[in-house]
Amino acid sequence: MTLHALINNRCSLPATTMTPATPKSMSASSVAKVATVTVAPNTESSTLLLSEEMKIRECLSNIEETDLSVIKEIVSKCHSDLITRSYYLGLSESHRQNGIVEQRRSCTQCTNLMPTGVCLAARRGEIKAGSTYRPVLDILRRCTGYMPNYDDHDRRTGNERWPSMKA
Repeated sequence: MTLHALINNRCSLPATTMTPATPKSMSASSVAKVATVTVAPNTESSTLLLSEEMKIRECLSNIEETDLSVIKEIVSKCHSDLITRSYYLGLSESHRQNGIVEQRRSCTQCTNLMPTGVCLAARRGEIKAGSTYRPVLDILRRCTGYMPNYDDHDRRTGNERWPSMKA
């Protein structure tokens, strides 16, 4: 069974329950005996935080999911579905507790990435790339020009993390 099929089977929502109201009696003094009740899970939540999205992408990398269309679909579902989001954040936490922590980083986690998408490390000549290099943002990598973002608990630079990559 593919990962995509597992997700769809595991994260399906429970059925919605509804109790219709009984008609009010003809007497003006009486009220309905049963009010309409609708119960549905709250599957929408606040916006997915960037740090949460990175944990989900790290989790997918740890389970060796490389199909970009599947990754995009899962992240998209996590933006709108609280159950799916909770599942992947829980899986990510489980990986962390078991010592499975991804060492690679995406360019969105690096302070060298400008809002325009250009890499400042490339512009300064710190990595082998053109001065207007725009990296693919969804790929986890080891980069000697990496500078940790504010939410990265590991404050080492790319040269410190991956010393074997130095030229």
